[in-house]
Amino acid sequence: MGDVRVGCSGWSYKDWVGPFYPEGTKPGAMLAEYTCHFDTVEINSTYYHPPGERQVQSWIKKVKEIEGGFEYSVKMPGLVTHQALVEG
Repeated sequence: MGDVRVGCSGWSYKDWVGPFYPEGTKPGAMLAEYTCHFDTVEINSTYYHPPGERQVQSWIKKVKEIEGGFEYSVKMPGLVTHQALVEG
């Protein structure tokens, strides 16, 4: 049986500052802080548009080395999951 990973759908939510992230956490530091608690995350924004290479490199750079690694789950683009169904 495979490993089970638990994470959230996204990490950059302002209302998480205080309850989850330490007070004063800036948006650019949220992903690194998130990795202190979880070893996987779903990237929601890919549903709306594909990320550019610089964006992906930024995500990689901000993730701390975690024992066992860190896993991104990328949401399939809406053009594939919804638009193709509508157009048949």
